[in-house]
Amino acid sequence: MMKILVVDPFSGLSGDMWVGALLDLGVPLEAVQAGLSTLPMRGFDLQLESVTRAGFAAKKARVRLSALHGGEEGRSPLGHAKMAPLGPDQEPGGHTHHHGHDHHHGHDHHHGHDHHHSSKPENSPHSHGLTPREMSDLYERSGFPARAKALAKAAIWALGEAESRAHGTTIDQVHFHEVGALDALVDIGAFALAITYLDIERIHCRPLALGRGMFQCAHGSLPVPGPAVLNLVTGYPTRPCSVDAELVTPTGAACLRALSPEFGEPPTHTIVASGVGAGDDDRPAMPNVLRVWLGETWSESHGTSESVVTLRCDVDDMTGEELGALRERARNWPILDLTIIPLQMKKDRPGHRLECLVAPPRASEVADLLLRHTSSFGVRWFEEERRVLTREIRTVQLPEGPCRVKLGWLGSECVKAHAESDDVRGLSSRSQRSFREIAEDAARRARAG
Repeated sequence: MMKILVVDPFSGLSGDMWVGALLDLGVPLEAVQAGLSTLPMRGFDLQLESVTRAGFAAKKARVRLSALHGGEEGRSPLGHAKMAPLGPDQEPGGHTHHHGHDHHHGHDHHHGHDHHHSSKPENSPHSHGLTPREMSDLYERSGFPARAKALAKAAIWALGEAESRAHGTTIDQVHFHEVGALDALVDIGAFALAITYLDIERIHCRPLALGRGMFQCAHGSLPVPGPAVLNLVTGYPTRPCSVDAELVTPTGAACLRALSPEFGEPPTHTIVASGVGAGDDDRPAMPNVLRVWLGETWSESHGTSESVVTLRCDVDDMTGEELGALRERARNWPILDLTIIPLQMKKDRPGHRLECLVAPPRASEVADLLLRHTSSFGVRWFEEERRVLTREIRTVQLPEGPCRVKLGWLGSECVKAHAESDDVRGLSSRSQRSFREIAEDAARRARAG
């Protein structure tokens, strides 16, 4: 029996929606609070309340921040209630019941977190806040389980790298400030603790609804999706949405990126439990919620069997540039794989065979995409059974930072370990070690558990 988590971001996702959904799924609030209390921070509390969104019963996670100095409410240079990291010789005590003003972060998107970042160096007169490295260090110093630490740090680094690309700077020059630094720190920590508690083996995600229009942040008006979100969801399938709002926040997208989800229809499974997490706005047109459910599927002793559809078309009049553009476009298609094979066609013409591997429910959709974006007048398809290794994503900590590794299990034996190339590429860019050295190191550490 294998446990899977299915994520349905039909109305987007944010950090607090993740936390609310996972707690509603059955993760005890007390277990998450206990884990958060080991963070070397003071003056925050995670709370959960029952709400409705367009008729959906849901759970709303809220991070409440309280003053630390003399009980006086106030705002620090970070823009949040006064909170400070503890020194190395101080005891952590993040879970407090002295509630100050709360920050309604989440899905109304009038919050300060995620988009309010500075690329100024730390010694700038206007510098303030926490860098991704400092936030990662807070998780490292916590009492989180090893898997939760790795997951939280992977999300923070993904968020920092997305912001650094968005602002054209280095990750060490990114400073999370205002409400975002601490809201994101607690949301991501709670998310990592909840995922670890569930002990999930595979994550399946449906296409993301990003929203449309413009949103306001510290840099003024930006289009939806914002630049950081666009970096974080690159390569992920999305779906049309008519809601004029930013539905996916950087924190929510970074959490998803850290999980390395699979897209497409999940395998046949029995639904064990479900959870619904709420954002702030109650929009009548679309429930402002994230749905997740826990499923159980059956793993055979020699891998897992599943049905797939192969779509095939042959072309002899597409240039190399056109085929390259097609492959780039196909990154956003709901496919499992795309292969382009050189072949000899009629009248001695050199050509190419295009083969797409897809889940059966998406075969018709992908066939239409091939007809629209290739020169072929027809697409053949056939359904097959395939045997695949049971897959698991582990995040390991390397000297350069966290790296995700995909493991392939044949029964109880790990027979494959491949580091995620995007992670390795990013780590090698700031290291003296080669791509191969980092990839092999990550695979070796993941196999060792």
